[in-house]
Amino acid sequence: SVNAGTTLYLPQLLKSVYDSGSAYTWSTGVAVMSLDGTTANVTMTYKSGDGSVYTESATATPMASFDQRYSSALSGLSSFYGVGTLTADKPIVATINAASNYDANRGLRGASYRAFPNAAAGTRVFLPALSKNATDPATGVQWSTGVAGQLVGNSSTTVTLTYYLANGATIQRSQSVSPSFPGINFDPRFDSGLADGTVASGVLTTNPAQPIVAAVSYATGSTTLGDACMYYEGIGQ
Repeated sequence: SVNAGTTLYLPQLLKSVYDSGSAYTWSTGVAVMSLDGTTANVTMTYKSGDGSVYTESATATPMASFDQRYSSALSGLSSFYGVGTLTADKPIVATINAASNYDANRGLRGASYRAFPNAAAGTRVFLPALSKNATDPATGVQWSTGVAGQLVGNSSTTVTLTYYLANGATIQRSQSVSPSFPGINFDPRFDSGLADGTVASGVLTTNPAQPIVAAVSYATGSTTLGDACMYYEGIGQ
């Protein structure tokens, strides 16, 4: 399976993280399954933005889960925002499920993406759809995206996101990452250099060349009713 491996990368894991753009508090849970249906020994390694590392293990028989809300590794933290790496003694697959708190007026929101094996990483990652407060004319709902990535390589690098706008212009944003701080984050909602209504495609590149993975989250504003959230996985090359 192209989605399986003994090492999988999870570029966005959350425990009780408040997002001011959506006015929701978000957490994630990870569902793991051994590829051949037999027992696998699995370890989750978390890394936060300050370089802290946390680990926990589970036995998949053939399924196991890591729920960040109730994680023993994260129990001393009121909030966690970071990345994760799953390692196992045989090939596994995994999905990451993100869910918000429940709001009596707006409901809750949830979305999922797949964990990335090494084969899915690339020194360029294509993101076909990015937006900032862009209104869908069919529904009148505004959508914005966030890019969450993870360094897979073993050396520090600069990650550049190039936005390709509909008018042919390009806009670039860059950040540095290292094996100690492997998380990549670009949030157009809070980028004052991007106009409201921006719709673009994007490419992540690294210099010097190092493999990365990335997922894109879509979310609406803080007044939208219903389950208005989704993810897609960036395409590595």
